[in-house]
Amino acid sequence: MKKFLLIGSMLTLPILFIMGIFQFGKNLKAPQEIHGTWAMNISGENASSGNCNLASILGNSPKFSILQSGKFIHLSFKAETDPQLKGKLDQESLVLKNHMMMLEAKIDTGTSLVSMQGQVKLEDCDDPIQFSAQMDSIDEGDAWTK
Repeated sequence: MKKFLLIGSMLTLPILFIMGIFQFGKNLKAPQEIHGTWAMNISGENASSGNCNLASILGNSPKFSILQSGKFIHLSFKAETDPQLKGKLDQESLVLKNHMMMLEAKIDTGTSLVSMQGQVKLEDCDDPIQFSAQMDSIDEGDAWTK
């Protein structure tokens, strides 16, 4: 009788363990793929005034590229100063920052084109600068190894 209990527990415990793993992981989903090149549209009066001069940092037609590894994001602006931001993508919320600015955005994948709406907060600027961005092109393959 002890043998049957031992064999029964040796068979059922691994099966229960695997069922628990499947139950835990059923709601997990991969983050959205947002790596690629983006065109940015800056709005608001404060985008080019005094301490809030985002146009001097990013140029007249700002673009940025995103490298993505899972939920970790590395954003580079294609400008002379080439500021880079790092952060995380949490479902549709994107928060990136460096020593001089912070970018917060919501990703919208409702249409065939991926876009984002958000704000940039500069270190010396009191008011955030609103922006929208549209994906220009998607980088194929593993972005970190390119």
